[in-house]
Amino acid sequence: MAIEYPFWEERFPEALVRFGEPIAVEDGASRTPDEWTALLAARLEATQDRLAQDAMARDRNAFQIVTSGRVGIGIYDLWRTVVAAIRGQRFHSAHGPER
Repeated sequence: MAIEYPFWEERFPEALVRFGEPIAVEDGASRTPDEWTALLAARLEATQDRLAQDAMARDRNAFQIVTSGRVGIGIYDLWRTVVAAIRGQRFHSAHGPER
């Protein structure tokens, strides 16, 4: 399992998780401890690399959203609400495009 915490649009990071391919262990003695370590390290690195590519692409559709937090930053949002009202625009507190 690889975890990445990128800062996309909000002041708090996103929590992105990717699970790697399962490793079947029928006979744990079939490999030495060093071989198991090398195998696990290689698989984790590959999973981390795939997650990093998805994180850099910033494509929310590549992920399944499990939970969402709040958007916005308090008093600054009050100012943004007033400015949007003056301009006759609809205000949304997210900093990126509406989802």
